[in-house]
Amino acid sequence: MIRAELPHVRDQFPRSYFAVKEELAKTARRASILNTNTYRDKCRTQKITEQDEQENLLLLLDRIGVVVKYDDTTLLDPNWLTTAVYRILTHADVVTAGGEFSVSEIGALLAGLSEKLAKQYPSERWTFISEMMERFGLSFKLPTTKDRYLVPNRFPVEEPDLPGWDETGLLRFRYEYQDTPPRGLLPRFVVLAHRHLTRPRIAWLNGVILGIDGCEVLVKMEPHKRRVAITVRGPEASRRSALTVVREHFAAVHELNKLVPGADVFTKIPVSVLGYPDAAFDFETLLSLERDGVHRVTYLNTNAQFEIKGLLTGVGPEPLVVRNSDEVLGPDELSISRGRVHESGALIVYGNVGAIYDRSKFRQSHQEANVGDKINIGGNVSGSAVGRGASVTAEQIVTNIRQQLPSGASSAEELKKFLEAALTQLAAENLDPDDHKEAKDNVERIEKETAKSDPNKDRVRGWVEAIERISPVTGRALRAASWIAARFA
Repeated sequence: MIRAELPHVRDQFPRSYFAVKEELAKTARRASILNTNTYRDKCRTQKITEQDEQENLLLLLDRIGVVVKYDDTTLLDPNWLTTAVYRILTHADVVTAGGEFSVSEIGALLAGLSEKLAKQYPSERWTFISEMMERFGLSFKLPTTKDRYLVPNRFPVEEPDLPGWDETGLLRFRYEYQDTPPRGLLPRFVVLAHRHLTRPRIAWLNGVILGIDGCEVLVKMEPHKRRVAITVRGPEASRRSALTVVREHFAAVHELNKLVPGADVFTKIPVSVLGYPDAAFDFETLLSLERDGVHRVTYLNTNAQFEIKGLLTGVGPEPLVVRNSDEVLGPDELSISRGRVHESGALIVYGNVGAIYDRSKFRQSHQEANVGDKINIGGNVSGSAVGRGASVTAEQIVTNIRQQLPSGASSAEELKKFLEAALTQLAAENLDPDDHKEAKDNVERIEKETAKSDPNKDRVRGWVEAIERISPVTGRALRAASWIAARFA
């Protein structure tokens, strides 16, 4: 629903706020950058005199797209910025330099614009332009040179010679995509992972080599096959941790591109099978087989067999991402085995996560707040989604529940877990309050009805279908519970 997706769409807007907004629109015709004193004068004219209220109004105008606020600079005309950025990204000198440019070169890069336009970019604005490019994930500052940036989208097209990467015994992993992956997917990944670039840098438009934990990691986009291949070589004891870092970055990139695990992107574990160069097992399928007590798996119609435990142990758990969360997990309130902040600002947690905590209990740094309150979770998640608007599929909820259930658990015990997960998922979504109450009441009705000695299966089916209309993820997950699935058969 549009109401669920767009923030502030139903907010009341005082007339004084609207008047300031209209005044800023007039100012934008004459200037690209908003002077702070000018803004405060416009607010005072409309009787908005408190500085806190003025700041809050400016933040609101930023969120609804009237202005672009960045630290102490407020942009009135987004076209002013996009014109400069596009010119830098496409300039022949940047391409020739392998994607590199310096802040001091921006004037020369913009010199090709018309004289009138070029005057709109004085030298005191060059740093702002470069910082905005970094903020939007288009470039990053090179650590070894002051004020020099790298644009991954302008890496050389030709792939370099890469000997030794076809050897057997290396750790391999793969992402496969339902559709052709976005062109900016790998460049965005490089921006997030730039601290691991090798020296000298080995990178091209569709690939990069990283150095992580003493290992080399080859990340290669294969657009024609709709996949990204990852290969790790180096000390065997460090390969899994190196792969984990790469997967954390890709989890963040997939979230930024709204690619949902299990629907838009699939994780694969490549294996060596004679005559099958692209042989691979689906990661989720291997997890399911392991839960069912299967120890070995045969690839298709061949005689090639593999130990499931060995395949899964080599790559570790899959990081999950929760989108647009309005709650975050307090570091003092988590029972976790390991946790850290991802370089993009997302919180990476490994272990069991069993509760949702209010944002007020966890003070984020400025860097973390910029990213949008994303939480990456690797491992078992008690319940279901975490955070409002969570990007968790019904299949992931079912997987998490069945991983936690003890062997031989009854259908009643399983159903209890599913109902608990349903309530958690409903609380995590951006639902209309009335819709949330109706779905929650139906979950509670199912719990009461199924506790009876002779429950009415038609009522249960009706309540599950009603929940599914409000929250498809919750409804589909409930259908997978053995007790309910038997009533839908």
